[in-house]
Amino acid sequence: MRLELLASLLAFCAVGCTHTMEVVNLHQYQKTVVAPRSLKLSFERVASDDPAKQMAQDVKDELASHSSVERVAQLDLQPPDFHPDYVVKVAPVTKYTGSGWNYLVTFPGFLLFTHAWNGFVYHADTTTEIEVRRPDDSKILASRAVETDWNFRHCDFGRGAWTSSGWYTPFWGGLNLIIGFWMVGYDDDASLPLAFAIHDPYGEYIANNIVELVSTVDTAGATQPEAHASTQAPPPPGEPSPETPPP
Repeated sequence: MRLELLASLLAFCAVGCTHTMEVVNLHQYQKTVVAPRSLKLSFERVASDDPAKQMAQDVKDELASHSSVERVAQLDLQPPDFHPDYVVKVAPVTKYTGSGWNYLVTFPGFLLFTHAWNGFVYHADTTTEIEVRRPDDSKILASRAVETDWNFRHCDFGRGAWTSSGWYTPFWGGLNLIIGFWMVGYDDDASLPLAFAIHDPYGEYIANNIVELVSTVDTAGATQPEAHASTQAPPPPGEPSPETPPP
């Protein structure tokens, strides 16, 4: 009976003491851009890990639905009959950090199940590098680094179970005094849920930055003055013309 009660308590603390992904500043980054003409873009992404791949996919999805983009295709998968105006490359790099507040969430916050109703405090600083080039040229026509800083709360099964252990371990939660130091750092398990949570706002914001950058390049190319043949002033009287050899 005591074992069943203990098992039930452990299950309650582990499952009931989690906090789903909550991005505090989810709609902080907004931008609306309309291009002078409809664009056809080839999308090249450079990403090595799952969160970065997901974030790059977010941008591609939002570009595909952008009012100023006629069509977008992934560079290595585009059909032979697709002739894009430009190739854009997106490379998001994110630095994740925890917070000193997480110690207080663990101790004495476990007494109020703070990790469940508030979650642990995390930050993700993302730098998204954007490059634009023509399909038949490797020369970069324009580039831009876009910064986004996400402030979010999260507590998964593992951290929830460890933090809740203060209720059923010896020393009246004294173990959490030690566990708290471990909880201050960032939990890598929160990265992918964050990428899914910011799908729309992040994708839309970067997609509009891309359309703005491409439009600038496109407009500059359309207004380039044509090259004219150079003319020379006639020589002074009595001097031979440069085209005429001396006698």
